[in-house]
Amino acid sequence: MRKRTKTTGLVIVFLLALVFGCRKDFLEVKSNKKLVVPTTAKDLQALLDNTAVMNQQGDPSLGEQGAGDFVLADARWETISAASERNAYIWARDIFGSEPTSYDWNRPYQMIFYANTVIEGAQRLKDGADAAKLRGQALFYRAWAFHNLLQVFGNPYMLGASNDAAGIPLRLEADINLPSVRSTVAQGYAQVISDLTEASGLLPDLPLVKTRGSKAAAYALLARVYLQMGKYEQALDFAEKALTLQAVLLDYNSISPTAANPFKVLNDEVIYHSELVYASAFGSTRLNVVPELYNSYGADDLRKVLYFFNNAGTMAFKGSYTTLPFFFSGLAVDEMLLIKAECLTRMTKDTQALEVLNTLLVKRYKTGKFVPLVPSVNQSVLDLVLSERRKELVFRGIRWADLRRLNQDPNLQRELIRVIKGQTYRLPPGDPRYIMPLPNDVLRQSGMPNNNR
Repeated sequence: MRKRTKTTGLVIVFLLALVFGCRKDFLEVKSNKKLVVPTTAKDLQALLDNTAVMNQQGDPSLGEQGAGDFVLADARWETISAASERNAYIWARDIFGSEPTSYDWNRPYQMIFYANTVIEGAQRLKDGADAAKLRGQALFYRAWAFHNLLQVFGNPYMLGASNDAAGIPLRLEADINLPSVRSTVAQGYAQVISDLTEASGLLPDLPLVKTRGSKAAAYALLARVYLQMGKYEQALDFAEKALTLQAVLLDYNSISPTAANPFKVLNDEVIYHSELVYASAFGSTRLNVVPELYNSYGADDLRKVLYFFNNAGTMAFKGSYTTLPFFFSGLAVDEMLLIKAECLTRMTKDTQALEVLNTLLVKRYKTGKFVPLVPSVNQSVLDLVLSERRKELVFRGIRWADLRRLNQDPNLQRELIRVIKGQTYRLPPGDPRYIMPLPNDVLRQSGMPNNNR
């Protein structure tokens, strides 16, 4: 039998989350020295409504740092203090160096701890309606965190394979003394789908506030998950279900191109609000969008002026659906349309795919300037969809996961290249460095195997 492991570094974060993230009356110490556990529906909802834990700067960003959509000047790369951020940029084999912990790991597991605490607390409630509402929200949050961790620390999902490669620890209980054991990739995706499927039956169609889960959000995340798995019929089904509940698109003609933060937080297009862990490279004084990407936007494409601005020689990013310098990584209607379009073209329904794509793009171009897209001899409908997907969803924490899945197709593979201080760094398709190592403290205290980079 497997020996019981020591408490992992992530467990320490769990305890700190409970101590510092809850109301003071939860922290009163009983005579037996145990923490008081939240017991009422109001207290449990308060845990889930702690946006500092559940929504703000909690989604892993190491992948986005390495996804190749921006470049850093040598001097700006050198001034980044965190070794993990410098290393992620050049796809180093050793990401963390001597850094003991990682926000990319800790923050999602903090969310998972909160969710498990609420799931267990809801089971003890007498009011069935309150219990169901809380359980649905908690399951959504847990699935959200598990899914994001899988994209960075787990092996990629491989369509048609057993997917028994290492995934992530699936902590399903709030007990911080339980050991952490890595599941397989297949088990991780199955848990995410199970949580979201149950959550969708418990949640309201739309949330009271967009920092909470909803049926629309559960459907939207299922669409994202199934797309990454290459299961296009299911992804299409859930994208359409999400769009049935929420389908408002922003008209970019109504947004000021000179505004420092053009897009309102929690705007009408947002289905669920979440943010990436902040990285120094994302700051407007460092980030410089790669010319290939910037030049792919047409002259009348409003995204070119709403997403980017010239900041003393760097083409910086300002197009996030949250307050800068933090990057939006949640769910929105535009992503659902792009998932729908991609699934349709992969199911050989090119005409319908183009109709969906054009529905999105007419809201992104200057009024009267948009010419509906048509495929050319050298560019298929799938090429068009994937190009617009990259342009529309730039810096939302999606590109890394897209590269991991698209690189499995020889026709869609691409090698990433960056140059720092005269040295060229390359990330070939399918390279093991597409899977981040586990943080040092987690490895040391848990005994879990690390990813082979």
